[in-house]
Amino acid sequence: MKSPTYWDIAQKAGVSTATVSFAMGSNLRKVSVATRDRVVKLATEMGYRPNPLRSAWQAEVRSRRALPVQAALGF
Repeated sequence: MKSPTYWDIAQKAGVSTATVSFAMGSNLRKVSVATRDRVVKLATEMGYRPNPLRSAWQAEVRSRRALPVQAALGF
């Protein structure tokens, strides 16, 4: 059986996918404790498991250094 997505969890919880992302991720201050607990409980009941390949890719993306902005303005 396919693991539910953030969209599936959001539809069932009645919240946005961004709220599900914030509740399931490390940025816990953007949602209330009650909402986070409700979303995490629902995700567990639905059988949600994070994709290990996507998690590894996101970790790689986050670890890259930001490139300095270089712009040329002309008048």
